[in-house]
This record gives sequence, structure tokens and C-alpha cells, in this order.
Amino acid sequence: MELAACPLRVTYWSNVRRQGPGKPVTREVWLVEVRVLGVGWEPWLLLTDWPTTDAQSAVRIFTMYRQRWSVEDSFKFLKTCLGWEEVQVLDWRGIRTLVALAWVAAGFLFDLGVTFQWAEVQLLAKLGGS
Repeated sequence: MELAACPLRVTYWSNVRRQGPGKPVTREVWLVEVRVLGVGWEPWLLLTDWPTTDAQSAVRIFTMYRQRWSVEDSFKFLKTCLGWEEVQVLDWRGIRTLVALAWVAAGFLFDLGVTFQWAEVQLLAKLGGS
């Protein structure tokens, strides 16, 4: 893995998604480039407001983004394969149980390294109505 980082200044308007007059705000952010060696992937370009001045801090940023990506994949799995958004439960206890079971299933499959391309996952998606 190759890492590089550089500081940037970003200017934006303070009233983005807010009503009322805004003003330009300038902040220093860091652009972190991560190249995974030995694969044909494009480099990851990560923008962060955490200071990234050495290799250790760049690795920390990359690790945080990878973990966030895993969380997003878990939610995508719950929504697409288990039909999480389509279930209507009117009782709070039922909702809590459903969410707990979905997280157990997603965590188990994630721990196994399961991806959406697996035939078993596609079967689960069909059984879930997707």
C-alpha cells in the first residue's frame, strides 16, 4: 500500500442546507491518496479534516474509511437482502427483535467474508423478496 497526503484549503458557504444569509468559510482539510498495490484498483482519494502529517495518521484515516465502508455494506445487506425497510412491525418489541436478528445475521455473514456476489447471498436475497 502506498500513502500520500497533502493539505488543502476548502472554501464553502456557511448557509448550505440552511436558510438565511451565509458567508464564505475557509477550512484546512487533508487529501489522502491510498494506492493498494498488486490490484487494478483506482486509488482511494479521501478528504478529511483530521491532520494527516505522517504515515501513521494516513493509515489511521484509511482504516477509519474502510471501517465506515463496512458499516455501509452491512446496511446495504440488511436493506437489500433481508428486506429490512419493507418489514412493518407495529410493536416496539417486535421492531427491536427484528433489528437484533438482522444485525446478528449480517455480522455473522460479514465475519465469514461474504459478498453480494456469492450464490448463497443471492439466494437469501430471493428468499427475502428482492
